Amino acid sequence: MDDEQRGDWVDLGPVGDLPEGTAVLRKAEGQRFVCVRKGDAVHTLDDRCPHQGYPLSQGTVDDCTLTCEWHNWKFDLTTGGCQFGGEPVKRYLTLVENGRVKVDRSVDHAKEAARLEAGLRAALVDDDASRALREGLRLGQHRAGAAAYGALGPAFSVLVSDGAVRAEYGFDHGLAMTADTTAWVERGWLSAEEAFALAATCVAEPSRHLGPRTATPPLPVSEVTFDALLAFASTGLHDYGHGTIFLAKARELARRFPEARDELLASIAVTLGWATNETALPPFSATRKALSGLPGMAPAGEVTELTAEEQRAHTHALLAGEKEALDATLGALSRGVPARSLLRVAARAAAERTARFDEAWEERLDAEVGVLDVTHTLTYVEACLALTVEAADEGVARRMAVLAAGFIGKVRSGDRPEPEPVVATSGTVADLVAAASARDAPRARALARGLSADERLEVYRALAPFLAFEMAVRPIFVAHGVKMAEALYRLEQSDLANEGRYLDALLAFAVPRRPERRLRRIAHVATRFLADGRPPEGLY
Repeated sequence: MDDEQRGDWVDLGPVGDLPEGTAVLRKAEGQRFVCVRKGDAVHTLDDRCPHQGYPLSQGTVDDCTLTCEWHNWKFDLTTGGCQFGGEPVKRYLTLVENGRVKVDRSVDHAKEAARLEAGLRAALVDDDASRALREGLRLGQHRAGAAAYGALGPAFSVLVSDGAVRAEYGFDHGLAMTADTTAWVERGWLSAEEAFALAATCVAEPSRHLGPRTATPPLPVSEVTFDALLAFASTGLHDYGHGTIFLAKARELARRFPEARDELLASIAVTLGWATNETALPPFSATRKALSGLPGMAPAGEVTELTAEEQRAHTHALLAGEKEALDATLGALSRGVPARSLLRVAARAAAERTARFDEAWEERLDAEVGVLDVTHTLTYVEACLALTVEAADEGVARRMAVLAAGFIGKVRSGDRPEPEPVVATSGTVADLVAAASARDAPRARALARGLSADERLEVYRALAPFLAFEMAVRPIFVAHGVKMAEALYRLEQSDLANEGRYLDALLAFAVPRRPERRLRRIAHVATRFLADGRPPEGLY
């Protein structure tokens, strides 16, 4: 062989032993190959079908197509490309020399990584999580990535980048959930493989109808920063809080996967550009007025923290209604109470608001209210706390404290008429998880009341598989379950004196089986509107 043919060559035997147009198994040093002779040429592929590993050497050959006998996947002998099925099969450079078949097993890692990345992206376009996971695991054999995710480090980076580029209206729920599930992998709550399959489904499902993205010039993000977007997000409640929630998750993903930072910045900029500013609409006139008064507010005097009694009073005000919540928040800010302190109290109030949700709303055909509407108050407040940790501008935190107060107060009409009594029951974390899996929310919540602060933190880890794989079917509900759990876990860690509010909110939201499609409601609302012009009932 000349210099150009040097590599990791192995001998697969006499070419005369290969019948024309027939798949034949050949082995060399523990590796399996399938060889097909076509005239003077020999085509060599991996013997293991990339689908599930069945032997391609037991397949049939028709012209230049090799068909796996097990599931009918078809491969082009000349390229290894998959003509029917999913991902392609590895093809090897093969020569016939002195009547013997020689195969080069050497690997160009950069070229192979590019091929596998293309296959991964194609799988995401098809919303094929199984195929995406297989290609992602193979990609990790040829490209380095974040060690915390094992072989799937590079695949998570591709998933985040692809989701940011292909999402129809910018950053969305699937990407936000990916930020949380990667945190769960780092903590050992889920395996990297489980988290990737879940994230791939939730990222790809909403954009499947879009098909592959055509080549377009990237958004000019060189002058865009997360801080600049934060300043904009703090000017209003965008898309029911999603603008701020997604901004926090985009920043988190950019820190985990810096190679996808530009795509993430562009996607969250698109999201905020599309977003409706809820506080600019008539129902939020009180919140809008409160925001407009902030710049003229006298500088705060000596910084004062709320006492325990004042915290309880502030929580009560937040839950009483929009006006009461705003009056209490503006009053506290004027007295010098730090905005982040008010946001921490708001988190407790939002948790209680979620736990108070009246499930009768979800049974009504004349309303478009669901539990997700109320959960946004909580994930919004947690995002505000996360984003303002490093914010240099105190005005950002003050505006967010006002927005959170107005939001929590505004959705008061979602509360059940009478508080649901929950009496503590003794039991273990395992008992609580069993109750959750059985969809017994009253028992799960009663058991939670009897747990210590450390045991409550353990519940989040133990519930992670239920939340990720059993709680719901539709990706939008799964994403909300995971996001709620992560937000509440972080709040629980930073506020151990919360008296169980956060875990109670999670159980009240996640354990009951919720309606995921409301087709009868759609029919009723549309019919009634066209008959009498009345809008559906809402929270405000």
